[in-house]
Amino acid sequence: MVVTCALIGANGLGMEILLATNRVDMGKALFPGICIVILAIIMDRLTQAMVNQSEVRDDV
Repeated sequence: MVVTCALIGANGLGMEILLATNRVDMGKALFPGICIVILAIIMDRLTQAMVNQSEVRDDV
């Protein structure tokens, strides 16, 4: 999604990846790519914890 947003003109990590891959400079795309993966993992864990917490409340 982040790289897709960069295709329509949004700035940020996606733009860094897009520019680096257009220039075939995978070294420059590596750091923003890792950042996006880490952010996705954090968001996944947070939403998973919220769902688990709401299930516990429903059981009580």
